[in-house]
Amino acid sequence: SSKKFRCHDCGKALEFPKKPPQKATERAHKCSECGKSFRLSSGLVAQRRRNSEGNPRRCPNCGKSFGAGSALVQHQRIHGSGICGKSFPGSSGL
Repeated sequence: SSKKFRCHDCGKALEFPKKPPQKATERAHKCSECGKSFRLSSGLVAQRRRNSEGNPRRCPNCGKSFGAGSALVQHQRIHGSGICGKSFPGSSGL
């Protein structure tokens, strides 16, 4: 299938083949170590890093481990403030 365009100067019709549409959910980047697939190459790079490093950040309260420090910080909110014992899943609950 192709798409037709008309030249504004000479009026000739030009025909260009259409590229097949790439689905937003297509996951072309597959990790050879764990088999997970990713849409973007950056996701694969991050997964390879997680596979090689493991999950070095561990919650001192429950032992659950996380690959990203920000994920650990967010997780720790469920355990409470340590001052009053209340838990706050997000800053909106403060």
